[in-house]
Parts: sequence; C-alpha cells; structure tokens
Amino acid sequence: MKKRLLATVLAVAMMGTLAACGNGTKTDSAGNDANSSKTEQVSSEAEQSGTDDSLQRVLNAGVLSVGAEGNWEPYVYNQDGTGELDGFEVQMAAEIAKRLGVKVDEADNIVGDSFDGVIAGLDAERYDVVICGVCPTPERKEKYNMSDPYGEQLIALVVKGDNDTIKGFDDLKGKTSANSLSSSSGNIARSYGAELTEASLEQGMLLIQQGRADCTINDAASINAYMKANPDADVKIAAYYEPENEYEIQSSVMCRKEDKALCDAINKAIHEIISDGTAKKLAEQYFGEDFASNVSLYK
Repeated sequence: MKKRLLATVLAVAMMGTLAACGNGTKTDSAGNDANSSKTEQVSSEAEQSGTDDSLQRVLNAGVLSVGAEGNWEPYVYNQDGTGELDGFEVQMAAEIAKRLGVKVDEADNIVGDSFDGVIAGLDAERYDVVICGVCPTPERKEKYNMSDPYGEQLIALVVKGDNDTIKGFDDLKGKTSANSLSSSSGNIARSYGAELTEASLEQGMLLIQQGRADCTINDAASINAYMKANPDADVKIAAYYEPENEYEIQSSVMCRKEDKALCDAINKAIHEIISDGTAKKLAEQYFGEDFASNVSLYK
C-alpha cells in the first residue's frame, strides 16, 4: 500500500496498458477515424432516446471525467511512486470511456483522500461519474443513477493479531470499526452493532495496531495487498463476509440522478466489456485467475 493518499480524476496518461486510450488515432478498415465513428453512433442513439444531455455533454467534451479514491490497491493506486495511477478500477474506467468513443479526462484534480470526499465531488459536479468499487445499494439507487454491476468483491473482517474476542461479524456489537462513514463496508459494520471511526484502509490498519479501533472491514484483495506491502503489520483476517444480497459485493458506476442517458450508455459499454471477456481478463490481471473464475458476473 502506498503512503500517499490520492482521490483523483483519473488521467488517461496514467493508463499505459490501454493503448487504445493513448494519443494515437485508431482507424477502421475503410481508413476512417474509428473513435469518431463510435462517437457519432452513440450520439445518434442519445438523440433517439430523447432523455437528457448528459451523454451528449461527454461526447462533446471528448472525455469522461472520473472520480476515485486513490489509496485502494489493487483497485486504484499510485504506481511505484511515479504519480501514475494503476489498478482494476483505473483500467475499467479506460475501457468504459473507450466504448463510449471518448477518453478518460486528462485533468488531475485532487478531490480529497477519502471515499466520502469522492462522493461529495460527484454531487458538486466536479466530474461525470465515480468508478471506485461502489456498491449499488438501495439507498444509493434512490439518490444516484447506479449502473449495472461490472465487478465483485470479497469482503473481510480484520482485527489485531492477538485479538481472540472477535472471531466473526456477530462479535462486533459495541466494537469500534475503522471505516469510511458512508462506505458499504461501514454499513456492514453498523448492521452488526459496531460504531464507526472515519478511516481509510491504511489508517484503519494503524488504528487497530495502536489499539484505537477494534477492527476494520474492507475488500479482501486490498487487505492482502496491504499485508504484502507491510509484512510486519500485527493484523489478521478474522472472517469473510457472506452477503444476504448480491449488491453488497458488487461494483457499479455511480452517476448523478439526472444523468440517465450517460448511465444508459455506460450500461451498454459494461455489457460489452463483460461479454467479450475484457472484464474477466482485468480481474485475472489484478486479482488472480482463481478469483476471476469465481466471479458470478463473468460466468
């Protein structure tokens, strides 16, 4: 886990593995600009839908601006201290933008170092969407346009290495969990009777070791990445979460409520990304083949 905390509008310059989102112009077999043709097609579909101008706004700009929390390896993180972002969410954002016929915004706007700050940035219209492992909960669907899911997460409960009193989620009543206050993981902790203290994953791990928090709940891939980068950390995984509802472990793109046309186009892009195997390949790259093979969305 890198020490520097970022929450940024993802930059296309930071996505080196996706050449289609680079500076080159892609052409079709007739020698036409393929990206331009794609934009015209999506634009025509938007006009026929007659909904709102959110998709046209993105097409006119030629970029999709994306908000994300940047302290979440292997989803969004600072690659080798270079300042360039990498991760599953970064590459997924690039793929979605490519299917829309645009690029990811090259602007590099710092919006905070917490997930709550990222959501506030969307509300303030600082970017078009949030792509950062956002679970499509019923509460979020009431306030935002949530896309169809494009990924899944394995959620784990972490405690201090010598903690034998918390063995599972049923032991959280009256305990303190270090989590972002508006995160899905924080809501899981609350549902079992825990009180929350605001913290990122890295901050939560430190609070646990300092005895200032009893636990944290987070994505297992991110927890494993932290443990790999910090082998001396006195923490352990106590249990894995078994969700009652699929949305609790799913990841969706978050759009503003009024941006229905944009969300509809993103849904179409997501279906393509899953059906042609791109989503599974990205999951294999960042989480491993075994994890990707067990994602229900990709079967």
